[in-house]
This record gives sequence, structure tokens and C-alpha cells, in this order.
Amino acid sequence: MTGAVSDPGARATAFPWRNHLASIQWYVGLPLRPSPETVRASQRWINSAHRAIAAQSAGAYVNYLEPGRPLEAYYGQNLPRLRRIKEQVDPGGFFRSAYTM
Repeated sequence: MTGAVSDPGARATAFPWRNHLASIQWYVGLPLRPSPETVRASQRWINSAHRAIAAQSAGAYVNYLEPGRPLEAYYGQNLPRLRRIKEQVDPGGFFRSAYTM
């Protein structure tokens, strides 16, 4: 990744993968009401794709959230700092999700 995305340093923002070669988005199109087996098959496919490139992969992109992936995959070494900031600015936990810090 080049250009503006690589201008800030890896610790300047939440996104730590600024100096890496590329970003890959896995996409599986599902019908409106997929069967549980279709969902599981899709997750298996994505997981196998991750394993196929694991040796060359640094992490994940927070806009491509995946169930079961640890937050460290998205934020790398920035996660402890982001947790401290969240505690300071949102001590009551108003901003939260299934992918909470």
C-alpha cells in the first residue's frame, strides 16, 4: 500500500498495517436467508484462505470484521493504547459492539 495510506506511521493511528504491501478482502456472497450449513461452509472457505496466506499475512483490516478473529489481528501493537484511550474517553462503555475492546 502506497500513497496517503502509508504517510502516517504505524503507531500514529489505530491502523498499524500502513507499510505493508497490500490489503486483501475475502468476500463470500450469501443468499438473503442462508442455511446454517451454507454459513459454516463460507466460514470454512475464508478460514482456509487465511491459512493459505498466513505466512505472508500481518493482520486484518477493521472495516472487514470477521467473527472469531482476535482484536490483535486488527490493531496489532496498537491495541493496548487503544484500550487505554477508550477507557479514558468512554469509561461507561457507551460505545460498544460484539467486537469491543
